[in-house]
Amino acid sequence: MNCLNFDMNECNFSDKIMAIKDRNGQSREGSSRVALAKATGLTYCYTLEFNYHSGRRINTLAPKYHRATGSIEPETELTDPQSKIYANQASPAYTKEIFEDCGRAVGAALLDLIDDNPVSRIPLSCYRTVNNVRTDILNNLQKYETGNVNVVGANHFAPSNTKVAKAFANTPGPRIKLNGSAG
Repeated sequence: MNCLNFDMNECNFSDKIMAIKDRNGQSREGSSRVALAKATGLTYCYTLEFNYHSGRRINTLAPKYHRATGSIEPETELTDPQSKIYANQASPAYTKEIFEDCGRAVGAALLDLIDDNPVSRIPLSCYRTVNNVRTDILNNLQKYETGNVNVVGANHFAPSNTKVAKAFANTPGPRIKLNGSAG
């Protein structure tokens, strides 16, 4: 939701997916996230793991809403899908800057989780609120746990996702200032 290069479809850690072995006989059970979760019993146990080269797709992001001013914050080259980084490719080769952007996106997600993000994408996403994001995750959890790796699509978090937006249509959105006036 905060990063063009984060791919939710590739983050399936259901029991079914954990047991699948790759061509080298390895499974995801050896990943640090799974090892930490099993060792500690923590519900919220995450690690930031990346493919070394590139992803399969880029996301569509909602605009960054600046809560204090009610305005939209401009995108950076790393967060703008129209920038030269993303030209003519499904996903660019990862660079140090892309890895750093993914780390910043995790920080933004943590601030979103505690509803303390001063510049959040959630208010202008199809979800509008963190509670609606949680509801959508819970609604899709059973599919996810059965190993369905395509629970969300590339445009799942976009403000224009009509399927998700209809579910949360009655949630009020923020008022945005355009050119100095309330929109």
